[in-house]
Amino acid sequence: MKRQTSIVPHFILIYSSQYDLLNAIEEEFIEDMVSTLNQYNFSKEEEALMMTEKILEYIARNSDVCQTLLSENSDIHFQKKGMMITQEFIFKNWITDSQFDRETFEYINIFVVSGSIYVIKNWVENGMDKTPKEMAEIINNFINKGLSNIR
Repeated sequence: MKRQTSIVPHFILIYSSQYDLLNAIEEEFIEDMVSTLNQYNFSKEEEALMMTEKILEYIARNSDVCQTLLSENSDIHFQKKGMMITQEFIFKNWITDSQFDRETFEYINIFVVSGSIYVIKNWVENGMDKTPKEMAEIINNFINKGLSNIR
């Protein structure tokens, strides 16, 4: 008599739930993103453009994971982490707390990051129809020049 073996996915043995697995994926993604961001000096616009392009290249290489993390069914917690990282790496050099009151500073951060997240999400869902460099230019031009750049 042949013994039946149970085929249990490896992740079930390590993670107690799909939420723990998702959290681990988010954490690994964030760690990789922070590692990428630490390579650049964001006080210069050219460096910010390069950083955005490198992040988009990273997202393109990991598009399956990004689709999961940015899906409508995912936890907003991941997006909040993204906002905190953006504030840490970008806003500390571009916008200081002294320029705005804390509440205004938070609104600017939410506006820029949320908009960028949804642009990136749309880009991934559309099969990355533009190169990471093209998307970085679109995002950075809008962040730096806003609607006044569109004519």
